[in-house]
Amino acid sequence: MRTARAVASLPRRVYRDYLQAERLGELARLLRLALDRGYVAMTLSAFAELGAEPGGDARARILLLRHDIDSDVARARRIWALERELGIAGSWFFRRATWNVAFMRELAEAGCDVGYHYEELAILIKERGAGSAAEARRLIGPARALLRSSIGELRASSGLPLDLFAAHGDFANRVVGVSNVELLADPGFRAAIGARLEAYDIEGRVDGRASDGGLPHQYWSPLDPADALRRGERVVELLLHPRAWGAARAENARVDLRRLGDGWRYRIRRSRRQR
Repeated sequence: MRTARAVASLPRRVYRDYLQAERLGELARLLRLALDRGYVAMTLSAFAELGAEPGGDARARILLLRHDIDSDVARARRIWALERELGIAGSWFFRRATWNVAFMRELAEAGCDVGYHYEELAILIKERGAGSAAEARRLIGPARALLRSSIGELRASSGLPLDLFAAHGDFANRVVGVSNVELLADPGFRAAIGARLEAYDIEGRVDGRASDGGLPHQYWSPLDPADALRRGERVVELLLHPRAWGAARAENARVDLRRLGDGWRYRIRRSRRQR
């Protein structure tokens, strides 16, 4: 079933990654709609610090912008230029594969959240060939140790606090049904690594959440954020990925080849464990 879905989605993925024109004008129109409707852009960390009634006013309208920089840092910079022009500060999460200290410091200096898009559990799932949820969860301890080491190294090299986290969703997580979020499920571990916020912590307080899809027939999932903004939903969150907003042929080819290699090696390791 999973293979059939992957084959069916292949034309859409090819369009998104290699043929789609850049659509940042659409993003600009959406953000202007939010501002025109009275929404105030806010970082995830600022929102998390508010009480149950943001600003003490139940009528307040809040726009949360979360950027997961899985790939395509060049387009991420163009998204930032657009948001900076509109006076918007959001929350940005970088993987090791997209680590760019100069860009991250620029964002932080402008009042944006800058955090780590972590995937240490997925890394070990692939390295060890874990093929089930039970096998994956036995790796949580080692993955936490790896995350502790990673964040210490990244803080030292960047000079940034990096106390904000957002779990990356890798194909390996989907195979075993275990998210990287589980690494931060333990409050004691959070305190030990200085994790102030996991991006998913605030989602129970969000009235409308939309993630970009970048597909020819469906750009957002599970809802169109423009509709939520026009209805006046009190807290609307946009989850943005640079890759969804236009083709980047060379960058996407590199990422896709790496992912194919990761998948091939993972299947070999998993099959060896099952013998």
